[in-house]
Amino acid sequence: MTIISGIMALACLVTFVAQIGLVVKKEIANGQKIEQVFTVAEGKYSLKVPKSWKHHIELNAEADLALGNLVAEQYLLLFVEAKADLAMNLQEYAQTITDQTAANLSDLTIDELNPVDVNGLRGLQRRFVGENEGVRATFIHTCVETEDALCQILCWTLPSKQEKAFPIYEKVLQTFTVTSE
Repeated sequence: MTIISGIMALACLVTFVAQIGLVVKKEIANGQKIEQVFTVAEGKYSLKVPKSWKHHIELNAEADLALGNLVAEQYLLLFVEAKADLAMNLQEYAQTITDQTAANLSDLTIDELNPVDVNGLRGLQRRFVGENEGVRATFIHTCVETEDALCQILCWTLPSKQEKAFPIYEKVLQTFTVTSE
């Protein structure tokens, strides 16, 4: 390969990458979402998340879904529990989960539990801030009731990243769907 053909190949590669970048920017500017869909519980439930999020089982091996973007410090856990296995309603479930989560955090501030509509499903949501092993985090904790299950979706980030992450979490929460029961 001559120097000139090498320079031409490099110029073509740079032009190609720049064009891809323009297409992506154009899609975002036009409001088109770049997302991926994950399903859990044998396809019964789905959730759409940003394309930059990946599986991270190390976040919680017991979660039905553990996703996040490590660079952006955006994380999500989804748990699906059969109502037949629980002796509690949505309110009790949300409080029990909050109590369990709070037991692992210090310097805790917990907001009130509020009703929320999650893509047409009844839910309860609260925000809280706490510290674990010297790291502070802000959380949105949402519990959702379906016909057969109680689900919890726990999203968190660092306080300095909250302003950007929380609107993403709210959009993701509204994509939670029962695909079949």
